Amino acid sequence: MLYDPAFVAAVYDNPQFSLSDSNLTEDETRQLLATDRRSWLPDPLRRRRSLRALTDEFKAATTIALAETRSLAALDAFFSSRFFHECVKPGGSMALAFSEFLSDNIRSGQLTTAILPEVLRFETVRAKCRREDAENPSEPLAGSISDTAVLKLAAKTAVGSFSTETIPAIQLVEQYLFEVGLMPASALCDDAPRLEGLPEPSKNKVYLQFSPGAADIVIAEIPRPEFLTLFEFRRPTAIRDAVARAGKSGVPSPAALEIITGALESRMLTISAA
Repeated sequence: MLYDPAFVAAVYDNPQFSLSDSNLTEDETRQLLATDRRSWLPDPLRRRRSLRALTDEFKAATTIALAETRSLAALDAFFSSRFFHECVKPGGSMALAFSEFLSDNIRSGQLTTAILPEVLRFETVRAKCRREDAENPSEPLAGSISDTAVLKLAAKTAVGSFSTETIPAIQLVEQYLFEVGLMPASALCDDAPRLEGLPEPSKNKVYLQFSPGAADIVIAEIPRPEFLTLFEFRRPTAIRDAVARAGKSGVPSPAALEIITGALESRMLTISAA
C-alpha cells in the first residue's frame, strides 16, 4: 500500500475483494480501514528510489526497455503489477520479481527488442547469485569420491549459455550510459546520444561461469564441455547421473570426471545434503 496508490483505493473501496487473500482477521481489517488513507502516501518518491535500485541491478535490460518504449511509466508499472504484490506478501526478492515483470512484458509482446531476453537472462542469473546465502567454505575432498555422491553448484555460483551477442550488447549499453552520464541533462536534447546498433542474437553460444568474487559476482568464459557437465549440478545430482547425461551431450566420461574433480577442488561444486 505504501507503493501502490491504486491498491490503496481498492482496499478502502472494496476491502472484501482486495484483501481476500491477505489472511487478515476481521479486527485487523477494521484497524487497517480505520487508518486515514492519506497516511499511506507520505513519500511520493518511494517508487522512484526503489526503481533506481532495480535499474542499477538490471542496468542493461532496463536501458534497452526504456530506449524501446521511451516511457518511464512502462517500468514504474511494476509497482502495481501482480509480480510486485506477490513478492511483497511472502517477503520475496523485489529484484527477482522485477525480472519476472520484464520477462512477462517480453512474452506478451510489450517489449520486442530481439537481444533483450538474453540480456535480461544474464542479469537475472547474476542477481540470483548475489542473493544466495554464502556457505561455510568446505575443506577440499581428500582421496577419491564415490560416483554415487550427490553434488550441487556451490552458493553464489552458476553456469549459463548465452547468445554470443549478449556481452557486446551489454557493453554497448554501458558505453551509451557513460556517454550520457558525462552530461545527464543532454538526454533532454533532440540531438542527445541514442542507444543504437544493438546486435541481433544468433544461434552461436558463449558459455559463462558466475562465481563469488571479493566485491561482486565474477563472470568468466568456460569451454562448452565444462558448461554441459557443471550445468547438470544446478540441482543436487549424483556424479554418475551427471556424467551419463553429459555423455549424451557429447562429453566423454573421462573428461566429465576430470571437470567434476577440478570443480570440487576449486569449491565450485560442493557435497549436497539432499
